[in-house]
This record gives sequence, structure tokens and C-alpha cells, in this order.
Amino acid sequence: MTSSEGMPATTGSEATGSQDMFNRELDTYRRIVDANLMFHREVYRLLRDVLTELAPASFRFLDVACGDAGASAATLRTTTIGNYVGIDLSEASLRLAARELDILPCPVELRCSDFAHAMATWSEPVDVIWIGMSLHHLPTEGKARLMRHARRALGGMGLFVIWEPALFEGEDRAAWLARFSLLRDEWSAVSDEEF
Repeated sequence: MTSSEGMPATTGSEATGSQDMFNRELDTYRRIVDANLMFHREVYRLLRDVLTELAPASFRFLDVACGDAGASAATLRTTTIGNYVGIDLSEASLRLAARELDILPCPVELRCSDFAHAMATWSEPVDVIWIGMSLHHLPTEGKARLMRHARRALGGMGLFVIWEPALFEGEDRAAWLARFSLLRDEWSAVSDEEF
């Protein structure tokens, strides 16, 4: 798995290619999540803590690049959520998300769309925007644009919560990949090719 940092945002046939790749890799991703290799349990526990402490009652939650939404559903079901909207490019993921989100005590809406485009045209107010492990797919200017769109959607208030792999200070992409490769032994849930 590699980041497309520095690559242009996908559109048109590139987006279709990205969706096809993600659909093929969905099983791999689910095994990574199930084995907690990327610390999903800890991250979503922190998200629940932030929502409990800072989100208003009956908050409107926008899950950007929601995937199968399994971790979001488990986290949100015990909160004061009032409305959930999930955006994802993968129809296969959204079908899984529909089942996972059935446990939420609020209206749920799923939209099949490229998340950068969806945020650029977003016009509905929300209280919380969550994007986990997806912002890195955009080039630097695309990240900045998405953040401006998130600020607009939040009305200058609310919570914009991001979870991303990050470079250490002074580390470049090659060094990050070298550091990541040291984790291979811990990632026994996936094959060498999947890793």
C-alpha cells in the first residue's frame, strides 16, 4: 500500500480505475482493519471521546470517504448523533456501509461520489466532518481546497477531525516507505503482494 502523495487528484477514468482498485483491495483492507494493524480501534476510541466532549447534541456527522463505515457505525451508535451522511466512491463499500449503519439511531444517507468533488459542491450545514486515512490521496493544494470546503460546510464552527499517516519532521516519502517496510513482520494478516 502506498500513498499517492504529490499525485494529481483522480477524475473521470482515473477515478474509475481508483474505484476498481479499491474494490479489488477491499478484502485486504478489511483484514487490515480486523487485525487492527493501523490502530483503528484506538483511533475510533479517540474519535468517540472527541465527539462526547465537543460535539453538540443531535450533531450532524459527515463521514468523508466513509468506506464500509463499520468503525464509524460502532463509534457513533452510542453518541448523540442526529444525522449521518457518508460519501464514498466505491459502490461496493457503500453497500456494506448501508448494513453497518443500520444500527444508528438517526437518519442515514449514503452518497456515491468522489469525496473531493462532493466537498467542493457541499451546501448542507454539518457539525462534524470526519475523514480518516483518505486525505493523503490528494495533492497538497487539493488538501488545502478540501479543508477550505470543510470550513465552509461547518460554517466556521464545528469539528473537522482528520486521521492520516504522517511523516516525521524532516522525513520524506522514501524514508516513510522505508520505515513502513520495517512493519512487514507485524503485518502477517496480508500477503507480500498486498503489503
